[in-house]
Amino acid sequence: MNIQHGKAYKQGRRPICGIYAFLNGILHDDDQKEKLQKRCVDKIASQIWDMALSSISLNNINKYDHVFDKDDILKNYSLVGEFYDSDTLVNFFIQKRPSIIKLLQQYSLDINYEITDNFKHKNLELYNDQIKENCFYLIPINSSNKNNMHWICYKRCDKNLVIFNSGDEVTERRAKKNAAVCKNTVFSKHILNTYELLEVWKNMYNRETDYRNEKNLELYFDFYKWKPKFLVKCFKKHTTKYPSNYRDRINKINKGCEYSFEKSGFNIVKVTIN
Repeated sequence: MNIQHGKAYKQGRRPICGIYAFLNGILHDDDQKEKLQKRCVDKIASQIWDMALSSISLNNINKYDHVFDKDDILKNYSLVGEFYDSDTLVNFFIQKRPSIIKLLQQYSLDINYEITDNFKHKNLELYNDQIKENCFYLIPINSSNKNNMHWICYKRCDKNLVIFNSGDEVTERRAKKNAAVCKNTVFSKHILNTYELLEVWKNMYNRETDYRNEKNLELYFDFYKWKPKFLVKCFKKHTTKYPSNYRDRINKINKGCEYSFEKSGFNIVKVTIN
């Protein structure tokens, strides 16, 4: 089935694609019309972001100079705003559900949600044209050649299957290239149909295993190499857009601060709106 692309709320240069994928699913109605102005959504995203950086144990560490993995982050939610594992993402939105619902109510949004499934590999529901309109899917894609990744939102709006992508168009193009789907289909910067979507997700799901089999090495994301670019771009302007804990954590990142994907899993996350 063909897939359309909705007008998504954009994350900008902030490393919180998982939070924006969630908000795009929550805040878009069946006609793909935005219920809130972008500045309000950015405020909501920043407050949810602050919740993701609330871990006392991580805040009490003087510097980050070692390798983190899923076990280190799972109960701490996130190091700087990212979610590099489906279980970590699910744990955060379940644990913080009362606070997030209360936050949405402050903007006159009477929305309740449940994380109903954490889909395993080869899920067939994405092919199904009977996807209900009161749910959406958070799907991880392999959007980078630097051992990074990206979350997108997938849902039904009216009679259409729609992707809401908070990143720029290059994220889907890279994901398609990494999954090699453009060899057999017309090349496009967007994911065009459910076949491509499933192939892109499977590529993310199998990335760690495939890399181990091919290179006999583990995949790591290097926070230290990522840090300088974001220090310059994030803190010289518009510093109020970022939680105070974000600046503190960025300053604690030292050489050797990496994330190991060895224990990470990338299932599709289904969210049902009540």
